[in-house]
Order: sequence, then C-alpha cells, then structure tokens
Amino acid sequence: MRQITPEKLSEEASTTSNPSENDGILVAWVETLPAKRPSLVATDRGAFYSVSGTMLVEEHELLKALRAKSQVKPHETPMVKVPPEQLSLSVRPIGVIRTTMRTKFDSPHQPINSDSERSVIELFPGHGFDVALRDLEQFDRIWLVWWFHRNSTWRPLVLPPRGDAVRRGVFATRSPHRPNPIGITAVPLISVSKLSITVGNTDLVDGTPILDIKPYIPGVDAFPDASSGWVTDVEQKLLDPVAYTVTCTALATTQIEWLREKWGIAFFERAAEILQRDPTIHRTRRIRKWQDDHLQMGCGAWRLIFAINGSRVDVLKIVPGYPDSLLLQASDDEIPDQQAQIAFKSIWPDEEKFAPTLVTSSE
Repeated sequence: MRQITPEKLSEEASTTSNPSENDGILVAWVETLPAKRPSLVATDRGAFYSVSGTMLVEEHELLKALRAKSQVKPHETPMVKVPPEQLSLSVRPIGVIRTTMRTKFDSPHQPINSDSERSVIELFPGHGFDVALRDLEQFDRIWLVWWFHRNSTWRPLVLPPRGDAVRRGVFATRSPHRPNPIGITAVPLISVSKLSITVGNTDLVDGTPILDIKPYIPGVDAFPDASSGWVTDVEQKLLDPVAYTVTCTALATTQIEWLREKWGIAFFERAAEILQRDPTIHRTRRIRKWQDDHLQMGCGAWRLIFAINGSRVDVLKIVPGYPDSLLLQASDDEIPDQQAQIAFKSIWPDEEKFAPTLVTSSE
C-alpha cells in the first residue's frame, strides 16, 4: 500500500488502462495515516480512497472512472471491512413532526393520554414515501423512531427527572443524553393522507426529525408482565399524597393569567405538579438557586421564582428567560415565546418587589 498526493493520483489515473487485473478492485483498510491533511490512498492494485486520519470517509471520484475502465461492476467490489468500534453510520430524516410543544419543558417525560391532542408528521417529498405508507392505516398505533436533535453531548450517568436524586446508567433510562440520541415513541395513528400522518398524544417537540416509522403490533411489542426496574418504585411513590402545597402571590397569579389569556402560554399547571412532589434543587427538574433564599424553576422560555416555607411552596413571580439583548436581535423562530416575552417586559420591566399576599392554590 502506498500514500500519494491528489496530483500524483490524477496523473497516474490518466495513464492507467487496467487498474484491476485480477478479481476486482482490492479494498484495504488504512490504519495509520497523518491526520493533518486529507489525502488519497492507493492499493497496489489500483483502488483509490479518500481518507482523513484513520477514518475511511468516502470513495474517491477517480475510482469510479477506474472501475468503468476495468469494467468492474459495483456489486462485485469487495466490501470495506471496518472494525466495529470504528464503524461510522449516516442516517437521513424521512420527515419532521409538527406539535404544539416548542420547548423541552412543554414535552412530557412520556406521552400523556389525551383524546384531543393531534400532531402531524410531514414526510419529505421526492423519495417515494407516499408509496411506503401503503397499508399503514390498518394499524391503531405506530412506532416513531426519531432523533434528539437538541442534544449534542451524552453522559454515562444521568439524573432522571422523576424519583430520588440518584444518578443512573443512561442505558437504564429514557434520557435524551445518549451516545446515539435516538428516541422511540408509540403513538395512536389517526389518519394518513399523502405525505402527512396525523397522530395522537406524543412527547416530541415541534420540528423533531423522524428517522423511521414502524407498525405497533401488540402481540410482539407489548410485555405487560415485564419488570420496570427502578421505575417501579418511582411510579409507586407517585401514588402517595403530595408533600407540598403550591400557592401564588397576587403578582404571580396576574402574570400567569395574562400569559394564558393573551398568548395561550400555559406552563404553570405542569410546574405545580413537579413542585408539589419535590421543590428542592435538582438539575434535571431545572430547579436552581436564584436570589437570597429564593429558587427558580426553568419552564421553557420562562422562569418561575418561588420560596419554600415548610410544606408550602410560594410562587412569587414569573420572569422571562431571555435577556433583552437576545430578544431584540433574534428572529421570531429562534427564541420560543419571543414576542410574548417582549410584551411581558413592557408591563413588568423589572419586578424586584412582589406582593406578599397568597391568593391561589394548586390543591
């Protein structure tokens, strides 16, 4: 095997009449090459490949010309043998899903049963996907295989949002922080029309890339008697009475109602469910220290400011999650609830004082 420059390869390719004299083109795995500059590697029998460092990237265009000269058919070319740990795969989305959930906080940890919720999967045109959907409507449910497109890193140990603050192996959780951020969700199938698939309740945020669709088959996919591991204890504790009462100041109540009535933004109910169980600092539940003895809870584009008083959680006020410098410069599709946050700040520009009277309760 020899390493040559693109210029030298081009010169040799132009003079090569039969680069493969025996049983096709030999494909070789290159283990060690300088990683500073992508280069071309040729075997002694004329197979040219483009590599960067130790990773085989793609077949060079010149190989196609050489193969044509030698009349070697593509299916006769030996497969590249890559060590499993170095194998690199590529996938392309078949479409995206359109839902009402724009932020991670909007999305439940698992789909919530709702007869009224509807989302639409939009498949990309020009790939024959409309034909691939044939017979799918015969099923009541389908599996969606999708990509956690808002995650760029992974962690071996993760902190699940439910249950005690115990880190668990990522493979024993549904965490999005995975080596390959692939998710699966079983959803009710409502209808299929051309390249659009309407589904019921789901846990996907708007714009999630869909990688594949498979039918849900109860006799094969359902194992109701299987152990749920550590999740069993968590679900059992959720049956216990809540430990905290959630109340709101007059200011917080006004802000919550204004967001719901003027902008259709309703995150308080879900936030209250979490705070009733455990309002203490927790990374995955997005609860952290704010100022003085107060805490903040991230609720998508908003921050809920609260204090813990015994068995009572007092919600003091709501504040936008983005600073003016970002709100006024970004385009509307870059920041969730952008216009609502700007309007909110025009009414409550800098609320450092809040009313002490508690007027509402989540009970």
